[in-house]
Amino acid sequence: MENEPKIASKSKWLIPAIVVVGIIFLGLGTWAGYNHWVKSRNSQQPPQEQPKDITGFCGQSTNGPCSKNEDCMSGGCSGQVCQSKNEEPIITTCEYAECYNAAAYNLTCGCKNNQCQWK
Repeated sequence: MENEPKIASKSKWLIPAIVVVGIIFLGLGTWAGYNHWVKSRNSQQPPQEQPKDITGFCGQSTNGPCSKNEDCMSGGCSGQVCQSKNEEPIITTCEYAECYNAAAYNLTCGCKNNQCQWK
């Protein structure tokens, strides 16, 4: 009979220990699930456009009106002007400088914020 209280005292701590372990696992599972949800939610956002390094590019934009890229064109004798197709053609002197080479700077003439510009 002396051994019975010792068994009862051990089982007295067993149930609270199981409850504590269960709460810990529930908390970790909730945290892990929330982290997964946040990461998957953030990964569905469209990527931000990174600014291009155009240091040295000397082309110009007229910021003419547009609604899509096809409304814009490169003009000028050396193709250094980005302008709207709805504008009068831009006349420039016919000289070439390496800084006019939009492709070397990974730029295209297109519509950005409803204005024709190098992007």
